[in-house]
Amino acid sequence: MLRARDRIYEPFETVRRIFIAKYAWQAKAAVTQTNLSPNELIQWINENLPKQISNAEDLWRAYEALAKADVYLGRIVKSGSWDLLSYAVEMMSAGVSLAVINDIKAKYRWVKYSFPQRIVLMARTKEVRQIRDDLAAIIARHIHTSKRVVKSDVLPFIKVIFDVNPRYAAALAVGLNLSDSMIKYLSPKNARSIIKAVRDIREAISRLSREGRGTGREKRRGHGLESFLK
Repeated sequence: MLRARDRIYEPFETVRRIFIAKYAWQAKAAVTQTNLSPNELIQWINENLPKQISNAEDLWRAYEALAKADVYLGRIVKSGSWDLLSYAVEMMSAGVSLAVINDIKAKYRWVKYSFPQRIVLMARTKEVRQIRDDLAAIIARHIHTSKRVVKSDVLPFIKVIFDVNPRYAAALAVGLNLSDSMIKYLSPKNARSIIKAVRDIREAISRLSREGRGTGREKRRGHGLESFLK
């Protein structure tokens, strides 16, 4: 069985322990018992502070402490001085907990905490950026240029194609072997029709490949695709 100081708490429990701490050392101990980074913990506290603290003056003091913690973390990034981390931790933990003076009871009432929306948004945009980067890498290999050039000069035009000409976009998607997520990225409004057309083309290619042999097979495949795309 783990000793109390060796336990790792979930984010919700970490935030709760910071808010209900009576002493500075209790709040700071909660920070050492989580896998959250300081930046992530700030987001968790920021999201749930107004749920736990109702008094306006107490809430102002808590946000003031949290803002100072954020300033220290920013200075660490700029200067590389990790000695400032202890100050940041103290402000985001003890500074927040001891900010509650006027309405002490608010610290101990049960509150349903929520996942930080900023982290949710960052996770979503990270997925989108990954899709964009993968797409740029595929196109860059085909046209022999850099991903940077593709993202700045090529992707905007391809998005236009996918928005105005879904059937040609489907043929392009087949030629580049794009995934469904890449198609959705290029044209959210036409994604369903383009994905369906891509599947139809691939099925046609597979069928003609099974039926044809030799040169005749290649000709029939070409004629079949041409008729399909007309």
